[in-house]
Amino acid sequence: MLVFNPDQPQEKSGELIAWQHMLDIADADMQLLIDHETELQEEINDDLDVEYEKKVKNKTKSIVVSYKMIGINTYNVFVIDLDTKLIKYWHESYQLWESPVKGFLLDSNDFLILSKEGINMIVLGEKQARVVKDKDGQKRMIHALGSMNFLKIEPTNHIYFACQFYDDRQVCLQEQYNDTDGNTKFDDIFKIKIHEMTLREILLIQSLYGSKKLSDVESLVLDQPNPTIFFKVFLELDMKCLTIHLAFDSRSIKSLLSDQNRQFFDDEFPIFYQNREKRSAIDTALSNNQIKSVDLMIDYIVEYQDSYVYAHLFKYNIVDLLEKGVRMTPLLTSNVLNHVFDYDEWPSTHANTDKMFGAFNESIFRLRKHYGHIFPQLVDPEELVDEDGEPIGPQENAAAKLVRRASQMQDQMEDLVDHHHGEDG
Repeated sequence: MLVFNPDQPQEKSGELIAWQHMLDIADADMQLLIDHETELQEEINDDLDVEYEKKVKNKTKSIVVSYKMIGINTYNVFVIDLDTKLIKYWHESYQLWESPVKGFLLDSNDFLILSKEGINMIVLGEKQARVVKDKDGQKRMIHALGSMNFLKIEPTNHIYFACQFYDDRQVCLQEQYNDTDGNTKFDDIFKIKIHEMTLREILLIQSLYGSKKLSDVESLVLDQPNPTIFFKVFLELDMKCLTIHLAFDSRSIKSLLSDQNRQFFDDEFPIFYQNREKRSAIDTALSNNQIKSVDLMIDYIVEYQDSYVYAHLFKYNIVDLLEKGVRMTPLLTSNVLNHVFDYDEWPSTHANTDKMFGAFNESIFRLRKHYGHIFPQLVDPEELVDEDGEPIGPQENAAAKLVRRASQMQDQMEDLVDHHHGEDG
């Protein structure tokens, strides 16, 4: 997919997406989406010397690309930001290749998919959940794709909705990048499986919320034949499992995360991740001084979520964890806070064998592109250029900028002289 400036058609076009696969696509459509997206901005109050996050709504322009794909029989809807040139949402549903399908965008930013099976609707952007009726007249709560933005660890992440099969709906957090050949690739960060509530599960949840004493909550937890329900993620529970909602009760957490329930633990789908308030179950337990619960949660994360992608859960609370005597040795020695990476953009061997340290304060998912900026002394300065071929990075000091600017001005003067001679000649 190429992008170019219609006002400057002579400029070189760029690749918006360079995704190579050998599968045919058909019934493709492309439409413009204008939306207002909420963004968290960090601000500092100089008077109080306090750092806080402020919600700001920004107007965004995106394109909506949709098509069906042969082989895996899917219908894909992409929302691609035109400013960042990154995918924001990717929705994948089942669609038989031999059956015709048509997708189009409404003024309300609802995306309709018409097929022989009927009408499917996807709500793009950020909107409040609302009630609709399905083909059987049953009321359904429909959620916007943007309602899952709280799962993003970094702004460059996007949400992938794998909804090809209704009984195996998954929400996956991904990172998009280009490899050394310029091809678009995707890395899975983590994924969550969405379950649909049964009548029994609804009754249990109502009983838990109706409990007046902690002992009643603990009794309900212990009375279940197995703890599977407490590890399921429901949209009705704001994309959280019951274990997260019970983080305030150390006895319930001790029972759920005990070794006797190991057979029900799944390292494929995490249960601890940040919620809409940018907090996690660890923060809830910590604020209620449930130190034993925090210890159990950290032990679970170290064993079943042992990856650097969960380091953000300890971004703001690690000082409190230390002050309150939480066991930190398992966490500090785990892969959560220690990440060994292997990127094609980083050399596997080097003539300089000295151990070196370098600072990097940007997104961890963008580390692959910054070898030369972290260790400029190991790279030829001429090799560090941006997309336009201009030198970038910390090695370009003020003197280098002046030299580059003088060179640009000289080139402009030579162009003017050549143009002037051309007119006279």
